[in-house]
Amino acid sequence: MSKKDYSSSYSEDSFWNKITRMPGDAGCAVLRAACTLYVLLRESSTPVWAKIAIIGALGYFIFPLDAIPDILPGIGYADDLAMMTLLLGQLYAFINQDIKDQVESMLPEKCRGIISVEPSYKS
Repeated sequence: MSKKDYSSSYSEDSFWNKITRMPGDAGCAVLRAACTLYVLLRESSTPVWAKIAIIGALGYFIFPLDAIPDILPGIGYADDLAMMTLLLGQLYAFINQDIKDQVESMLPEKCRGIISVEPSYKS
């Protein structure tokens, strides 16, 4: 089985197009994960290896016909969320309060202030 390179699906315009057109049932967790990766991508302190992984993850998120097509109600974003959450677990050390504040300001009102799950091994 060959792996698909989803990084070609990513661009800043395609990211914002996807975010603004997502159905209301996609959930705040999906939006928060996508926005966190987007902010990390734009941070100068994020290492190049992480940015490459983020571009691939956001490309996967943007591409509508991935493992579970996004048009399927209720489950269409489950694979996107799982993949983004796994990557965010690897990038947790780079998520500081400034990043969290930037993400919070990007989220729609209904998603702001929702406590996200964070690893218990915080330093």
